[in-house]
Order: sequence, then C-alpha cells, then structure tokens
Amino acid sequence: MNNEGVAFQQYNKVFVTGKNNIVLAINIVSNNNDSTDRRVLSFEEIIKKNRQYVLNSLVSPWLASESRSFNYIYTNNLYIQPDIKINGEKKRIPLRDYLTRIDGKNTKTWVLGEAGIGKTTLLKHTFLEHIKSGEKGIYVTADSFDIRIHAENTLFYDNDIIFGDDVALFIDGIDEAFANNPFLINEFIKNLRHLDCEMWLGCRTPFFNKYSKELSTLSGVSITIQTWDEKDINSFISGFCTEENEVSNRINRLLGSKSYLEFCNNPLRLSMIIYIAEKTPLDRQVRLTNDYYLYSNFFELWVNNETKRLNNKSCAEDLYSIWYKVSRELYENDETVIAEDNSIINSLLNRTSLDGYSWKVEGFFHRSLMEFLLARKAIESMLLSSDCAIQDLKHNNRSDVDHFIKRGLETISYQKKNTIIRNLINAYYASEQTLIDPDKVFCVQNQIVYYLTRMKTRNTEPIINFLRDIYKQEKRPIMRQGIAYGAASLDLFDIALQFAKEMEAPDSEANIVNRSWTLVFYGDVSDIDVDPIRFRDDGKVPWDKARQARLRRFKGNSKKDKAFRMFDFCIMIGFYISRNWENINENDLKIIESCEVNINEFPPEINSFLQNKKQCLVNEYKKHLRTP
Repeated sequence: MNNEGVAFQQYNKVFVTGKNNIVLAINIVSNNNDSTDRRVLSFEEIIKKNRQYVLNSLVSPWLASESRSFNYIYTNNLYIQPDIKINGEKKRIPLRDYLTRIDGKNTKTWVLGEAGIGKTTLLKHTFLEHIKSGEKGIYVTADSFDIRIHAENTLFYDNDIIFGDDVALFIDGIDEAFANNPFLINEFIKNLRHLDCEMWLGCRTPFFNKYSKELSTLSGVSITIQTWDEKDINSFISGFCTEENEVSNRINRLLGSKSYLEFCNNPLRLSMIIYIAEKTPLDRQVRLTNDYYLYSNFFELWVNNETKRLNNKSCAEDLYSIWYKVSRELYENDETVIAEDNSIINSLLNRTSLDGYSWKVEGFFHRSLMEFLLARKAIESMLLSSDCAIQDLKHNNRSDVDHFIKRGLETISYQKKNTIIRNLINAYYASEQTLIDPDKVFCVQNQIVYYLTRMKTRNTEPIINFLRDIYKQEKRPIMRQGIAYGAASLDLFDIALQFAKEMEAPDSEANIVNRSWTLVFYGDVSDIDVDPIRFRDDGKVPWDKARQARLRRFKGNSKKDKAFRMFDFCIMIGFYISRNWENINENDLKIIESCEVNINEFPPEINSFLQNKKQCLVNEYKKHLRTP
C-alpha cells in the first residue's frame, strides 16, 4: 500500500486506502442519482467525480437557469470572498488573509455563521481552489456519514472511505446532520480526531455554541462569516441580474423603510429578494417587512411561476402538504423516503434514488426552507382549530422554527391573531384530555404559553386572564417558570414577582429548576448528556455559558433584559452559592454593580425587589472575592 492511496468500489461502498488506514463513513454521490458505478476507481478519479459533483451543485434553484450551478460562479469568477472574524479576535478581516495565514498547515477550521450567510459556498469554493492547486481533497456533507452506535458500542458504516493524512476534508452541514441526534456528535468528532489532515467544517453558530464542549475537542480555529457590505450586495446583483439598476430600484421599493443594507446582507435572503424583484408584477404592492414575509412571498411567487412554466397541474396547497410532511420527518429524523416525482417538489430537495420509484430525502436545498415550512404549518394549525394546534405543537419546535413562527405571527391581521389566541387557550386546556403522554402535554402547553406571550397584539386581555388562571392552578415548577417568564414579557408584574420570590432561596425548587433549565438552554449541559425536562442541577456542572449569558443581560438595556432581571439576580445568587463562589473576579463584579435596578417603567415593588437582590449579590460577592 503506497501513500498515494488506491481506491475501489464494491456495490454501494467506496473504499479509499491511505497511509494511515483511518476509516470514516462517507457516501460520494452524483447529481443525477445514478446507481453506483462498480468499476475500480483510482483516487484521482474519485476526486474528479467529487469536483464535478460540486461544480454541478445548485447555487439556487430559483435564479436564472444559466446561473443555477456552482460552475457558473466558479468559471465566471463571481465568488464574493467574505470578511470573517477569527474566534477571540475583534477585527474583521478578508478571508484571503486567513488563507494566507494557514497556508501549508494541517489546520482544522470551523466555518461558522447564521443561516444563509454563505458557509456552503465558502467551503465549495475553497475546496475547488484546493484541487486546482494540485492538492487532494474531498467535499462532503456531514449527513453522508452513516454513524450508528450498536448495543456493543461499536460503530457501523454503510459507505466507507479510508483517508490518508494527505487528503483535505471539507465537511458541510454539521448542524443539519446532528440536529436530530446530538448523541452521535461525540462519535463523529472522535473519529475525525484520528486524522492528521487539513479540515474545513461548516456549522451554524448557535449549534456550535450549544455543543461547543463536544465539537471543540477537535481542536482548531473557528472563523465566523460576516454579513455583506453594500459593495458585496451590489457585486452579487450585478453578477446575477442583467438589469442591475432596475433590480436595485425594485428591491428598494420592496423593502420600503426597511434598511437596504440590513435586509440584503445575507446571500440566501438576497437571492430570494432578487427573484421577487424580478418576477413580481409592477402593479402589485409588496413590502418585505421581515424574513417570514420574505419566505412567504417568495414561495407563493415561485410556486405559481413554476406551475405555469412546467404546465404542472399540482395545486399549491398539495405541494405545501407534501413539503410539510417531508419537513416534519426530516426535522425529527435524519432522512425520509418519498415516492413523489413532482419536479416542483423535488427541485427544493436533496434526494437519492433508491429503486427508481422512491427517493431518500436527506434535506432541503437550504435548511431554512424547511424551518419556514414548519412555521407556516404551525401558524395554519393555530388558525384552524384547537385540535389542529395540539396535533402540530405536540412536536417540539426548536429556536430555528420558533424564530419563523414569531415573525409569522407579526405579519398576520388583528382578527387572525384573535383567532389564534382563542384556539391556543382552548388547546392548552384540551391537551390533557387529548394526549396520553405527559411529556407531549408539557410540550404543547409550554409552546402555547411561549407563543401567546411573545405575540405582539393589542388584545392582551384574554392572554393575561389566561396566564393568571393557569398560574394559579399550575403545580409543575418547570411550567410555573415558563408562565412567569411569559408574564414578565407582558409586564404582568404580580405573577413575575411572585415567581421571583419563590426563587429567592437558593435551594428552593423554583431556583433549582431555573438553574437546571438555564444550564441546558445555554449548553453548559448538552442534551447529549441529559433529559432537558428532568435534569436537576447538582452544583457540580461548570456554568460558564450560563454566567456569561446572565452577565450580558445585566449589561443590556432591551425590554427583555429588563423584564427578566428579577429572575436573573435570584438565579445568579443560586449559582454562586451552589458552587461555593468559585471563579469570581473583579470584572464580573463591576458588571453586576453597574446593572440598572431603578427602571422607570417598573412599579415600585419591582424596583425595590431588584435593588434588594442586587445589594445582596454584591455584598456576598465582595465578601467571597476578598476572602483568602
């Protein structure tokens, strides 16, 4: 066996031998979903096939046809190299400066950023440049790795590649691959640690932060892609639009008073805005007030245009229904299988043919499309009836879908908001009779309280009456906590203060439950290790992320920062006492001392409570800080 490596295929497996015989599971796929080629392949042929796969991949299913493949960007030199920030550094630098810094080193680089910011494009372009320079590399998505833990704790691989140290790995979509099964993160990273090669790993920032304890064991550098500036935005428009000035004018009309720079600084979002600007009839008035409304308008316009272009007889709602089913399966599992062969449906899906009649779906063209579709369905269910709301909300939504639901609720009319309020309140009470599983009941009720109390509406009276009623009856500490936080969001000070007083004693059930929830929410304890609902803080878990989050809120001045401040003082005291005042320092004390506790919009009893809790915390902090 030589260091160059030898490759061969057998059935549905690919084996590439490298000098260290390191085994990783992977599946090199082709864009046309052909059956596996059983020829013996050289290593060079595999790299060539992989390169062609990347070049043929879509930049966007909705931009002009000649510009849909990545090959269009690459061959026409249209890639907009972003600015980045290196973890721990404040200065924003061009990506090229970072590439120069790591040239020739086997660096592990985590590529982070928000949804649609360009992580995939960066990885693909960097991979192609790597190959162009004569180096060896493989680009794959993380969901190509088939890692399964058997009862005997061994790993099983469906499709195997044995990499040598001279092969660079470009692994995209770490967050998408493990969103549904974080228990496999440790196994995945453990296998990557065996490889002494250059790696580029794409991941959304919130996921990386939540599982940083597991992911950062693959030591390396994390870089965060920065949003585009006006020059980048204009370069993208000129590269993809024949009438760039007219498109820019139309975009400004679509955004109205919303900042052009703020809303167009995300590549995925900008591609959708361009489509709407180009395809919307001039006599139709559209205002893109938030990202939910952007996705909603885009889907409506794109489905309508594609149906006409392809002479497709499908009803729009039938398409949405199938997309929703796929979304729900993907959101809760790693993949699903469909038998649909509708070109409109399939153009947004990443799929592989199984038998010519069915396809394995591993994801959407972009995960945010799935998140929007789930939010759209949730809002539809809330509008239809309490029973529909229960059936939809028994599936737990994470923050990614929550974001779209909250934005969606902002876009609907006053009358529809009233319908949702009525249906959700009825669903809260009915869920205990409708559902058998108490965890499902909690899931439904917890989400109902969250959405009702975060929905901006003039009609708050039924929500306030509802909160008072359920708080009076509720015995579960974790639900009382959710209700109290919701009440604080609505300036319902009596409930919020009552719960804060329940938290005053550091060893109280309310304080322990709140600390436990905080540790899981901010990722000090990941849901790899615990059941988030049943976990109880024992005072031994590090709380660095939770502490920093609370200190940020002490420094903040937003409505949310101030609304939750009465809980934050109690929880901080509980954390410090339960951990014997470890890891305290002068800088943190200054933040606590500077925290505003005389807030004009708060009633006197709240300010009095805040002042008392702050003084108690500061006094104890100083005492333990100065104790040798």
